[in-house]
Formats: sequence, structure tokens, C-alpha cells
Amino acid sequence: MASFSPNAWTVGTVVTLIARDVRSRPVGLGLALVVVPLAWYAPADLLGAWVAPPDAHRATLPSFALHLSVLIGTTIWSCVTYGGQLRIALQVARGGRLDWSQFHRGVSDTARLAASCLPFMLPIGALLLLPAGDWLDTWAILLLPCTFGLAVALTAPTVLWAPLMTDRRLPLWTAFSASWRSTRGHVWQLIGLGLTVAATLGPLFAFESIMFGRAWASGGILGGLYVLATVHVYELIAPPPTNASSRPPSAEGPVPPDAGSGWSKPYE
Repeated sequence: MASFSPNAWTVGTVVTLIARDVRSRPVGLGLALVVVPLAWYAPADLLGAWVAPPDAHRATLPSFALHLSVLIGTTIWSCVTYGGQLRIALQVARGGRLDWSQFHRGVSDTARLAASCLPFMLPIGALLLLPAGDWLDTWAILLLPCTFGLAVALTAPTVLWAPLMTDRRLPLWTAFSASWRSTRGHVWQLIGLGLTVAATLGPLFAFESIMFGRAWASGGILGGLYVLATVHVYELIAPPPTNASSRPPSAEGPVPPDAGSGWSKPYE
């Protein structure tokens, strides 16, 4: 674990740690965090776009239900590999080896990880509730940024939710509460970190969108960088386990002497 004060971390700190990981294992991390998840997600994305085209009329209840079902289904599908991504990223962040078997072990976390995506997915689902029409085209320039902003604002305090469940094996709502408490005072930094990471892929995203109508490569790379950013924030600001018995199985090395006081005294 990096030796930084949880109250003194910066966006630059996390970016530096991500760059260190990528330099140490460029091919392995590229395959594990970008290529494999992208290859897994692409068929579901194509099928979802065929079943419920994004520009299809959603004014009727059956059409809305179909679009919402596709959104939920593709989210769950993508989380099949998300657990493995998190586990591998944690191993590399801690200086361990890249273990491909973590994808198999992470499958069991699929349902819980899908639930951890709700803060980001709910605003998008709410946008689907809006009836289609000419008015929507007029207000889209305002609604889309507001929806994205709300999703980001809800996601930042829950950024530790997934790794707390995957690494510490905490129950769903215990991990949610712990993430919310631990990110207190860090939300603006987390939003800044997310925007910084996303900005690096802006040109590629624009190129793909214009040329192909889809942004799979930039989306896949962004997902991999997001996972790395998440695990480093987790390592920097999450309180340590209370004792050796709560030491996660994926962690390597001895339990540090300053194991901390656990979740009863979250960082303010």
C-alpha cells in the first residue's frame, strides 16, 4: 500500500501511480483491464442496440421497459468481468503478479457489483423515462449534461463501494455506507480525478464517434483507467482492516503494525 496520508492525496498522486502501473505491465494490464472486458461487453452492446435502438421512440410503456431492460442487462453482463478487473488491478497496485485466474474468482461478485453501478445508472434510467418528441431535442443540450453531472456526483462518494465488497468481502450495504463515510471531504478531488482521466481520451472519443458512431476503444481504455484509479483511491483513503483475520485474501505481505481502528472511526 502506498504511504500517503489519506487527507493529503492529490489527483496528481493517483495519476502518477496509474502511470507507474501501466509502465510496469503495459501489455498485461492492457489485456486484462481493456481488451478482455471490451471483448466480453461488445456482443451484449451490439445485441442491445439491435433489440432497442438508442434513437427508437420510448413514449410507450413497453418501449420504455424494453430500453430499461437492455440497460440493466448490459450492466449486469459487463460486471461479470468487473470483479476480475478489480482483483487484478489491486494485485498490481500492491506490487503483486498479474493473476488471470482472478477473472474466474470475480464472477461470484457479479450481482453485488452490478448493484454498485446504480448511482451512475439511475440518472440514465431516469432520462429514459422522458417521453420522446421534438421538445426533447430542444432540451437535450441541457438534460444530457445535467444527467451526466448528477451521475458523477452520485458516483464519487460510492467509488469505494465495489473494491470494499471485492477485496474486504463486506456486505452490500455495509460497503456502501463505508464508502460514503470514507470519501467525505474527498468528493471534489474524486470528481477532478474522473474528469482528468476522461479528458485524456477526449480526442480518441471524438474521432471514434465521428468515424464509426461508437466509442468502443476509448470506452474500453477509460474503463481500464477508471479501475486503476479506483483501486489507488481505495488504497489511499480506505481505512485499514481491523485485524489480521479481516486481511483480504488478495493482499500480499504481512499486516502492517498500524492496522487502524477499522470502520468505527472513518476518515473525516
